[in-house]
Amino acid sequence: MKMYSVTTLIDNALFYDAEALGLTREQLLLRKLSELSDAFMDSCEAIGIKSPICYDEEQNMIHEGCHRLIVAYLLGIEEIQGGTYLEIFNSDFLDMQDELGLPLCQE
Repeated sequence: MKMYSVTTLIDNALFYDAEALGLTREQLLLRKLSELSDAFMDSCEAIGIKSPICYDEEQNMIHEGCHRLIVAYLLGIEEIQGGTYLEIFNSDFLDMQDELGLPLCQE
């Protein structure tokens, strides 16, 4: 998996959820921001963003991980790990939440 610039993705990437819901990127980002839980924010602040986002470079589209990207931006994290669905689901990231006992993904 690769590392991606948080600011570049926030400023330029397309968001699958926005397209699916018929929202502008700004509307989607505000909606996702309002959905963030304190537990998720605290977890990210304490241990960082451990779970990668699902990002398709070819389409310049984020398919999964909008909440993580927004939190990374708010916390001043410069880069976030990302990969394709296949890369993510073939990795051990899905087991991390249970092992650490912390919310790694916003539900």
